[in-house]
Amino acid sequence: MTATISRRLLPAVAFATRDWLVPPPLVACAILSVGAALAVNAMIPRVSATFMQCRLMGTDLAKKNKPVLPESMGLVCGLIYLLTLVLLLPVVFMTWSTHSGSMTMHKFATFLSALLSIQSMLFLGFADDVLNIRGRHKIFLPALAALPMLFVDGIESGETYVVVPLPFRACLGRIVDLGLLYYLYMALVAIFCTNSINILAGTNGVEAGQSLVLAISLAINSTAILASSANPETREIHAQSLYLLLPFIGVTAALLRWNWCPARALVGDTYTYFAGMVFAVCGILGHYSKTLLLFFAPQILNFVLSVPQLFHIAPCRRHRLPTLHPSGTTLVYSRCRVPRAQLSWLGALVLRVLAAVGLAKVETANEWVTFSNLTLIMLRLSWPTGGLGGKTGSRKARLRGSCWASRSSRVWSRLSCGML
Repeated sequence: MTATISRRLLPAVAFATRDWLVPPPLVACAILSVGAALAVNAMIPRVSATFMQCRLMGTDLAKKNKPVLPESMGLVCGLIYLLTLVLLLPVVFMTWSTHSGSMTMHKFATFLSALLSIQSMLFLGFADDVLNIRGRHKIFLPALAALPMLFVDGIESGETYVVVPLPFRACLGRIVDLGLLYYLYMALVAIFCTNSINILAGTNGVEAGQSLVLAISLAINSTAILASSANPETREIHAQSLYLLLPFIGVTAALLRWNWCPARALVGDTYTYFAGMVFAVCGILGHYSKTLLLFFAPQILNFVLSVPQLFHIAPCRRHRLPTLHPSGTTLVYSRCRVPRAQLSWLGALVLRVLAAVGLAKVETANEWVTFSNLTLIMLRLSWPTGGLGGKTGSRKARLRGSCWASRSSRVWSRLSCGML
């Protein structure tokens, strides 16, 4: 089988690199990404027992028998990802190379700062899995992890302007210089990206699945710009995005295989924070943060819907996971039950409004108020069509993410190019 694949793959690689149709560094990155995927796939079953012995394990609450599974497998994924990028460094920054895929040495510090920020977020995510850091304390950790990247980017480029989308150019102009507010905006992007993937969870494969869809979508976007742009600087920053995204796609695809329903391993907060920082780094260093946020529209909607619980306007459980139906075959939306006396007037008003527009199921009986947890997954499960099987729910979530990613790229191209 391996010999057959090699006979078919090697001519394709030779054709792609002939006359540099595909820059050799990108070909090397793709090959290393496949190797990273194989390494993650091989390592997860080998380290699972060790993780269990170290009490890095969690209960799959969405299963009838509540199996205990190894957790924090995002650590394996992240370490192999970082090792892949280290191996890629000499290929990308070879000074003797004149190929279009190589990067100039002034980007070397920027690339290393990206690795440092991703590594810092991987460590902080693992610390959260081990130490169980409280939510209000860890919300700003991504901004701290992003500081090295922001400092280096500020020194290297010093650019603090953003391109205004077409509908707002009449009043704001084409370009707005934000000054120091630009770095605050970038820090908020890092905070949002890392936390948004963490809160859009609840079924097997959703965290890794949405990350894989986002990464593939951003890679396609960067590939299209790289192929069509004649600006050397634009080509360089989007090549850099591909060097960061392709290994991530590889390790995430391998992790998803083990986290697919029924899961044999759990990703933990280690993976969600690591994945979010990869996206934040690509958007910030690639100077396409607005495009990134457009691709993150489902996560933005989930965040907006979750605001009442995240800011404790309404009561919030630690885990807002779907509940297993008594039949044991489908997942249904979970509920939060609270005494009416403990619900503030603002919380009661918010729940009443959400119930009126169909975004929450609210029931009042005697002195108790019961409402569905405020996430997109719970909203989908509360629809009249009923619950979903674990595999079906994960598959539909990824399908919707793919459809939105495709639409987002078209919308943003029109907004930025004046075609809308």
